[in-house]
Amino acid sequence: MPQFRLFLLAAFCAAAVPAAASSAAVEAAGAAANPAALSLIWISLDTVRADHLQLYGYERETSPFLADLAQRGLYFEWAISPQNSTLPTHLTQFTGIHPYLHGVMHSKRNPGIRLADSVRTLPELLTDAGFRSRAWTDGGKMARHYGFARGFETYSEQRQPFAMKLNLALAALDQLEPGEPFFFFIHTYEAHAPYLPPPPYRDWFQAPADTGGHVPMNRYDGSLRLIDDQLRRLIATLKRGGVLDRAVLVITGDHGENFNEYGINHIGHGAENLHQNLTRVPWIVLHPNERYRGRVSKLVGLVDFANTTLALLGLEERFAGQGIDVLAADAPSDRAYVSWTGSPNSPGCAWSIYSGDFHLLRCDDPAGPERNGLFHFRRDPLERSALDEPQIVADLDRQLTTWRDDLEPERARLQPSLIDYAPLDRDTTEALRALGYLEEKPEPKEPDPPP
Repeated sequence: MPQFRLFLLAAFCAAAVPAAASSAAVEAAGAAANPAALSLIWISLDTVRADHLQLYGYERETSPFLADLAQRGLYFEWAISPQNSTLPTHLTQFTGIHPYLHGVMHSKRNPGIRLADSVRTLPELLTDAGFRSRAWTDGGKMARHYGFARGFETYSEQRQPFAMKLNLALAALDQLEPGEPFFFFIHTYEAHAPYLPPPPYRDWFQAPADTGGHVPMNRYDGSLRLIDDQLRRLIATLKRGGVLDRAVLVITGDHGENFNEYGINHIGHGAENLHQNLTRVPWIVLHPNERYRGRVSKLVGLVDFANTTLALLGLEERFAGQGIDVLAADAPSDRAYVSWTGSPNSPGCAWSIYSGDFHLLRCDDPAGPERNGLFHFRRDPLERSALDEPQIVADLDRQLTTWRDDLEPERARLQPSLIDYAPLDRDTTEALRALGYLEEKPEPKEPDPPP
């Protein structure tokens, strides 16, 4: 039987990988016996900020394929992350519950925190609906400990090159029955610190002389180009086999990354920074139905991911959290979206609200004036010029306070039932340490309300 060629880069050729899916397996996965059954392939690109992708206006050629893919599908111009950390944002996507309500955030104080078993997740719902659900993640804050593995037949949390994960997913098509709907979840830290893409991507971009040579950003951008090239190979393989005729492909980020920008002397995503480089993320959909084409310019949030995805699959069930189906005919066009750096790892607490055409930043750290400000994000998407508009600031402050006040009673009532605790196993502890999450940090404090 002819075999699909593995599309690992030369740098990965020495690694042991399973045989790629056969042509017959890929074609069988694409030929649904039930014409109403759509499958789901969700690819989560950890730490990928929207403004470093060409689709969202970036001048470097980090992602030519994603830019082309989005033009053939549907993409959200302003998708807002509710947090600046992998664990809470992904749990929000899995449940439709905002992090301020579910409260599951890794910290030194609560290292064993996890989502309670009673909280239903997207993979559990899809498995109950008859999907064969499998996941390949890079572990760390995506470890099964936190509740992510529930509902999946198999859940890998081994850190591997992105290309290897894609091959594992293709090989898994061999194990599907013809026409059987499936849910494949693929998560990668390829763009995460310490930014070490293999050659040639490590030196793909060079900073101009007048920037002083920003090596971390160059290598981050090189990682984005690697991801883009691997997505090109994956999707070409799936298209040849007809899989995408019966599957919805979704690509998202979870949060962005900071490179000493906005006056904040920090590389990473752990500071109390909620500028657009941390909160604006990609969200791209490729759907067999041509009605799902074009650009969605209204504000949406990752909190909407679960219910929107269920609708894209043609399923009726919805989660009861804060998220909606943003593509529904009756979906509001004026929703506001709140982001929060309420991680107990943080010495301060920052808030942000996107509403209308404006983005307001608030931080309770008196030493962090650069973390406060008002921006017209549509005219000034990179947030270069803060506005002096007291009336707009007052209005957004009121919206932010109302949002929190409305959620607070539900938070007090429900959060104890949403959270559970168990000791971290050694593998998860070591994975978190390798990602830099177990470094010594200031003692936490509880978040304060917005001003």
